[in-house]
Amino acid sequence: MKAFLFCLAMIFSMSTFAYETPKSWIYYQDPPKPEPKKEKPEPEKKEVVIVSPSEKMTAKEILKKIGEDYEEKFAIAVLNPSRENILAEMAAKKKFMDMSEKFANSYQQVIWKTPEFDYTLEHPMRTDTLWANGKDGYDRIQQKFAEAATRYGLLYVFRSDCPYCKKFSPVLKLFANAHGFSIINVSLDGQGTQDFPNPVKDLNLLKRRNALPEVVPALYLIDPKEPQAQALGFGIMNSKDLEERIAEAVGINLQQGTITASKLDVLD
Repeated sequence: MKAFLFCLAMIFSMSTFAYETPKSWIYYQDPPKPEPKKEKPEPEKKEVVIVSPSEKMTAKEILKKIGEDYEEKFAIAVLNPSRENILAEMAAKKKFMDMSEKFANSYQQVIWKTPEFDYTLEHPMRTDTLWANGKDGYDRIQQKFAEAATRYGLLYVFRSDCPYCKKFSPVLKLFANAHGFSIINVSLDGQGTQDFPNPVKDLNLLKRRNALPEVVPALYLIDPKEPQAQALGFGIMNSKDLEERIAEAVGINLQQGTITASKLDVLD
C-alpha cells in the first residue's frame, strides 16, 4: 500500500513539473517586443507673406520704428538695469548715432559743393571771414542804421526803482547816440534816473501807441506814419541784441552773403 501511494505521488509530481513554467537557467523569456515608433508630426509650414511695393514701410516709418525700438530698450534698461539690458540699450543707441553721423558727414560734403545752401556764407562766423569784410562792411552797416534813425524813433519804458532798467538804460543811451536814434523815454512811476532824468509822465502816450507794458525795461520802435509801436524786446539787452532786433525790424541786412534765388528755383 505504501509503495502504491509512493508511486502515485511520484507520478503527480512529475506531471506538475511538466506543466509548470520552468524557472531554471535552461529557460529564458523572449525579449519584449519593441513599441511601434510614433511618427513625428511634420512641422507647420509658415506661410510666406509677399509684401507688395505699396505695403512696404516708408522711410519715415522705418525711422519711427528705430526710435521706438531704442525707447523700448531704454525703458527696459531703466526698469531692470542688468548688464544684458544696458548692452541692448547701448547697441540700439550706437545704431542710431552711426546713422546720424553718416548723414551729417554726407550733408557737410553736399554743402561744400553747393554754395547757395551754405549758411556760413550768409551768416559768417569764422574770425578770418569777419575780418575780411573789414571797415568797408562796418561803414555800410552804420550808414544803414543812420538812414533808419531819420525815419524811426525808439520808445523806452522804465521804472526808477527797477534794477534791470538801471542796468539797461546806459546801454540803450550809448547805442542810440552812436546810431543817431531819438529816444522817447517814459517812466511808469513818474520818476527819472541818472541816464533819463526827465522822463515823460503821461501814460496816455503809451496807450495811444498800444505800448503799455507789464514788464520793464521795455523798448519799442516807432514809425511816425504808423499808429502802433513795434515791440523790440523786454528786459536787459546788450548792444548786439539792439543792433540785431532793430535791423530785423527796419530791414537792414547785417550779413555779407546772399542766396541766389535763381538757383533755388531750379532746385525746387
